[in-house]
Amino acid sequence: MTALAAVTVFSVFAQTKPATPAHPTGDTSKPKPPVVTMPKQGPKAYKEVITDKAVTGKGLFTVHKVEEKWYFEIPDSLLKREVMAITRFSKTAGGGVYGGEQANQQVLQWEKGPSNTLFLRVVILVNMADSTNKIYKAITNSNVNPIAASFDIKAYGKDTCSSIIDVTDFFKGDNLVVSIPPSVKGRMRLGGLAGDRSLP
Repeated sequence: MTALAAVTVFSVFAQTKPATPAHPTGDTSKPKPPVVTMPKQGPKAYKEVITDKAVTGKGLFTVHKVEEKWYFEIPDSLLKREVMAITRFSKTAGGGVYGGEQANQQVLQWEKGPSNTLFLRVVILVNMADSTNKIYKAITNSNVNPIAASFDIKAYGKDTCSSIIDVTDFFKGDNLVVSIPPSVKGRMRLGGLAGDRSLP
């Protein structure tokens, strides 16, 4: 009787786990430092962006090349006006497509965005109505032109009637506005644009 009782007591003590101290409620890790977000820098002075090193060409809008960067100076008079952009191959490798052939064609529209930005919209004509027609508003609201690109305004023109944007990365990468469209890429068996071997 005594031996049985001793074994039973030993068994109970062997299976009992020591109590673990209760953890305090809440996160026991070190407090994280507050996230500091740098405020977005606004447009700079014209001379800080378009320096004395700029090589400038004038046309429908002004184009500046400052060292390795390209800038467009879009006048306010061009905003919300439709512009036809046609992209052509200047030179090609052998394979059925020749230099001078058309690669892309888009109707574009520049538009001022919020927080010193400039939007580039692609004009897609699906339905249209005369502005004097009662259905004009409904047609317009159902055919919004998509924003193809958004650019930070780096500076305003000398007369403050134009916006200067950096388009270097835009032209170095693939885009549906002035780049080779997917249908042509498929026909020519082309992949994505190689940024390390491409120049704007």
